[in-house]
Amino acid sequence: MSTRKLVTVSRCGRSWVAYYYDSTGRRRGKSLGLIRGHPENDRQGINQRQARVLRDRLAVELQLQPATTNRAPRLGPYLQAYLDSRTDLKPSTKKLHRMTCRYLEAFYGADIRVDRISRMLAR
Repeated sequence: MSTRKLVTVSRCGRSWVAYYYDSTGRRRGKSLGLIRGHPENDRQGINQRQARVLRDRLAVELQLQPATTNRAPRLGPYLQAYLDSRTDLKPSTKKLHRMTCRYLEAFYGADIRVDRISRMLAR
């Protein structure tokens, strides 16, 4: 299991950016605001303490609502659509694909969203 922080804050050019890893394991960044005291910001922006407060708020928000979109399909319909789209496969290969889909549905369940499948869940 990783020991990295959920959300980190750092400077990126003229602004503060909070970096975190989403439910699919991809690194994401969210701008928190301009850096106060930066020569190009003309006394606008937030200081490091304020950026850390915003980072902590973002961390709480991500824990309460890890995914705000429901765009990811459920596993069962996704696998069925995949099998239907593969018209280029030979019958024996398609049979092996169907068997793999049955194994996936038996392990995870057909109702799990695809973006919720992770390494931790696969153990």
